[in-house]
Amino acid sequence: MEKTFKEKGNGFINQPGKLRFKQNKPQTRVINKKIEQAHFCLGVRTFGQTHPDRYVLAVLKTILGGNTSSRLWNEIREKRGLAYYVRTASDAYLETGYLVTQAGCATGKLEETIKLTVKEYEKIAQQSVKDKELELAKEYLKGRLALAFEDNQTVASEYGESLLLEGRVRTLEEMYLKLDKVRLEEVQKVAARIFDLNQLNLTIVGPFKNQEKFAKLLI
Repeated sequence: MEKTFKEKGNGFINQPGKLRFKQNKPQTRVINKKIEQAHFCLGVRTFGQTHPDRYVLAVLKTILGGNTSSRLWNEIREKRGLAYYVRTASDAYLETGYLVTQAGCATGKLEETIKLTVKEYEKIAQQSVKDKELELAKEYLKGRLALAFEDNQTVASEYGESLLLEGRVRTLEEMYLKLDKVRLEEVQKVAARIFDLNQLNLTIVGPFKNQEKFAKLLI
C-alpha cells in the first residue's frame, strides 16, 4: 500500500476518461426467471452530480414516483391496483446519472403497467406540472433532507463528497434554498429533455422469453 500511494504522489490526480453514450432507439432486456411476480425497471440517462439542474431533477422524480402522493403511485397502484410497489428514483455520478422507475406486479398485469409508466413519462414531458404538485414535492424533499442530516454519518458523507467534487460544502440551508427556487417551467424543461422515447431502457425479470413483445411497448 505504501509503495502504491508513494508512486501516485507529487500532485498526481487520477482523471477518468470522458464518458460517451450513443443511443438511437429504446433498449429492452428480458431476464427469464420462474417467479410468480414480475419486476421491471424503466429508466433514462440524466446528468452528473454537480449539474445545475440536479435540484430540478429531484423535484421531477418526486412528482413522478418519489412517494405515495406521486403520479405513478396514484395511477398504477391506487386507481388500478396493478402493482405491489412502484417507485421512481435517481442517482448521479461524476459525469452521468439516471432516473429509473421500478415496479413489481402480477405477470398478467406487466404490459399494462409498463404502458402506463411510459404514458406518464410522456405526459410530464409535454405538460407543465401543477403548482400544488411542485410545492408538495419541495416540502417532501426538504423533510427528507432534514431527517437525513440528523445522522452524523450522512452529514460527513455529504460534506466530504461536496468538498471532493466541488471544492466547497453544500449546507442544508443552501439545499433548501435551491429547492425553493425550482420553477414549474424548469421541471417541464428537464422532463422534455430526458424523456426522449429513443432513450428509454427497459429491463424485465420474470417468466418471459419473448423480448420483442416488450420492446414494442416502447415504440
